[in-house]
Amino acid sequence: MEEIVSFNEICKSYGKFKVLDNLSFHIEQGIYIALIGSNGCGKTTTINIMSNLTPYNSGEVLMFGKQVNRKYVSYKNRLGIVLSEPYYIEEFTPNEYLKFVCKFQFVPKQEIQKRIDDIVNFLEIDDYKKKKIQEYSSGNQMKISLCAALIHNPELLVLDEPFINLDIHTTQTIISLLKSFRGKKTLFISSHDLDLVANLCDRFLIMEEGKIAVDIYRTDYSNIDDIKVYIKELLVKKGKINSNLRWLK
Repeated sequence: MEEIVSFNEICKSYGKFKVLDNLSFHIEQGIYIALIGSNGCGKTTTINIMSNLTPYNSGEVLMFGKQVNRKYVSYKNRLGIVLSEPYYIEEFTPNEYLKFVCKFQFVPKQEIQKRIDDIVNFLEIDDYKKKKIQEYSSGNQMKISLCAALIHNPELLVLDEPFINLDIHTTQTIISLLKSFRGKKTLFISSHDLDLVANLCDRFLIMEEGKIAVDIYRTDYSNIDDIKVYIKELLVKKGKINSNLRWLK
């Protein structure tokens, strides 16, 4: 399969604090990959670098065959991003904001309003032509962010904790939508919910202290439950559950 993303020995530090330490991995076209790790292990920094929002100190990041830097931004129309802390123009209505995104992503003018109507109705966002984004709940704001990520029909979806603050109905709706993209899109997703990503993804990157500690494929295991048990046991062995708090379950 074609590699569409490559991280090659990426280092990122803030002062003396090293967030990413020679991080290396690749993403193959059509694969659904979960990035799993504890808070502070470098997941969000990795996604921000991939999205060209955060510069890296050394190494090389390739997106669709070209090195990511401040000058190479054209790949973003092939990328749909949901950040754990999304950016919005909060004074806009969802309709206004999504129109802005469509124009930035070169969606054909005659298709813009239909696409907006289709996606916001699918995700059940009410009053999207009247109500300002800042007036919506955090859950609905996350849905608006997902709309913005999908509106230009990208080939690669990069989702950082997309299920935060979402109710069960919306979460299952999004899971079903993502599953429907199989064979058409590539997915790179981080989430604290192991059950969700285990049932969704083909490959699991376990991140620890700015590196990929373990790279697991679904096909290496006979069933999903075995994968979940292995990952949970691995996180315990790596000290991600404090030994003095094992009684706290």
